[in-house]
Amino acid sequence: MLRQIVRAGRLDRSFYSSLVYDRAAGGNAAVVIALAAAIPAFAARPAVLAAVPILWSIVRAGLAAWVLRALGVHLFRGFGDMSAAFRLVGFAHICLLPLAARPWIEADWLRLSLFVFSILWFFLALRAAAGALFGMDRLRTAALAAAGLFGWYAGTVLLVIPV
Repeated sequence: MLRQIVRAGRLDRSFYSSLVYDRAAGGNAAVVIALAAAIPAFAARPAVLAAVPILWSIVRAGLAAWVLRALGVHLFRGFGDMSAAFRLVGFAHICLLPLAARPWIEADWLRLSLFVFSILWFFLALRAAAGALFGMDRLRTAALAAAGLFGWYAGTVLLVIPV
């Protein structure tokens, strides 16, 4: 699984293409999502309360995968499986792992830079995922990645946790 995480972080197109057909990778994708959510959650709150952000992160990933797949299928007339979209978006969440360092960084400009870096990396991973799922040109995969990022962000805004 560590090898899969590294390949996902390197934006390896062949790895994302292999995830489309690897039905056993769904659990690993959920673990990657949980890992990306758990580290900052454990830093900010007690361990018992950290389970809620992990659950919401999985829901956000599902929303991002749904938006990416829905637009790819209905707008661009591609063919894509929802479970494959979830696996691809799930492994793309490894790009959000640098956000785990935000609670320990005191400089606002550095925290903002880390956030921008992580979101851009996540966007590129979503673009690789959309390209692997639909096999479209760069402009369409960029549009799908932006839509998936919007779905993830909408889930972030809608699932605010008052804990």
